[in-house]
Amino acid sequence: MARGGDSVVLRDVLDIKEDVYAGDFKVELSQGFTGKAAGRVEEYVVTPQLQEQFGKALKLVRGAVRKNASYAA
Repeated sequence: MARGGDSVVLRDVLDIKEDVYAGDFKVELSQGFTGKAAGRVEEYVVTPQLQEQFGKALKLVRGAVRKNASYAA
């Protein structure tokens, strides 16, 4: 596991992919949470900051829908 004596490098304790693509992190809500998507959703961690920003995003969308306007963001 460790290389060079007592040294431990990050790749020895974490599974880090060599190639990462934008689609690796995308979950299409219209298809539900099955297969790989179900595993990704279970791994999500919602921090207080993420919860706050998600709330702000929903308010932005709600305002656009109510006013029948486009709020590009």
